[in-house]
Parts: sequence; structure tokens; C-alpha cells
Amino acid sequence: MQTASVNFVPLNSSPLLKACAETNFIYENLGQGLNEQWKFKHIEGKIFHSNLVLVESYLPNILSHIMLHSFIKQQQSLIKVVNTMEELNPLNLEGFGGVKFYKHKIKEFLKHLGLGLNAENVYFGEPNIYDHYPVLKDGEDILYYAENIEVFLNALLNKAELKILSEVYSFQGQSYLKLNLQITL
Repeated sequence: MQTASVNFVPLNSSPLLKACAETNFIYENLGQGLNEQWKFKHIEGKIFHSNLVLVESYLPNILSHIMLHSFIKQQQSLIKVVNTMEELNPLNLEGFGGVKFYKHKIKEFLKHLGLGLNAENVYFGEPNIYDHYPVLKDGEDILYYAENIEVFLNALLNKAELKILSEVYSFQGQSYLKLNLQITL
């Protein structure tokens, strides 16, 4: 089986993370007019937030920066946005020896999405292989999650697209931005 530079497509075409009310990220506008400055406030879905924290305590904040950057720059490619986050380092994560924190954390997130994490059900960190056994297909080759996890995760990251819907609204004189996350392959 070929493991380098393979063009993978998902075996099924459903989203890796489905958009729903629970995947809404809320931002508050701290600026005015052309000087909009959006600050992440919270995730509407308490279960989704808890699931993200179970995977990685920084994950809600990492995803909030990724989504906001994707929305502002109209960039859908997850790998491109993650690479930008590595350069900008908005959370000041200190890595030594070339460690790519954002890439590693997002690959962990994608792995858990593939193993059954979703926004609506409590996730216990254990894969549900009866309902979720991640498989990617390249032509005649099929790559299973357990065979070569690093190739599998790189393929997920390189193929993942962010689909973000937005809504700006006011509440008690304050402007808010609601970004809804969906991840597709």
C-alpha cells in the first residue's frame, strides 16, 4: 500500500463534524465600525465544549482562533489555516525543537472525530468501532485508521475543509458574532 503523498477521499461522504446549534462559537465585538475586534466568549453547546476539553483543554480556544481566521480570510482549507496559526501563535503556546502545537492538537481533534466524537453526544474518549471505524480510500487502496495512524491523520488534515456559517446580532446594545462549524472531507 502506498503511504506517501496519496490523494485520499472518504469512504462515505458524510461530514466529519456536522453543523448544528451545538457547534456555534460566540464572539463579542470589542471594537467599533471598521475596527472590529472579535473576542471568543463561549461555545453554545455544553456537551460539545466538554467533549473538546476532554480531548485537549486548549481545544475550544484553538478552534475559536481557527474559525475566526477562516471566516475573516475566507479560507476553507484546514491545513492552511492551521499553518497560519502556527505562524501567528495567538495563544502563545511555547514549543521547543520545532513542535507544531496547533497541528498536533488539530490532528488529535480529527482523530477523535473519526473515532466517534460529535457535538451532540457525551464522548468518553473511547472509540466506538461499531459505529465509527475511520477509513479513507485512494483509488483501489483503502487506508484503515489502525494501519498507519500518522499517514491517516495527515490525510485527514490535508483534506479537511471548514464550512462556517455566520450571523452578526445585537444583544443589550452589544454586537456578537456567531460562527457555526462544520468540517468536511
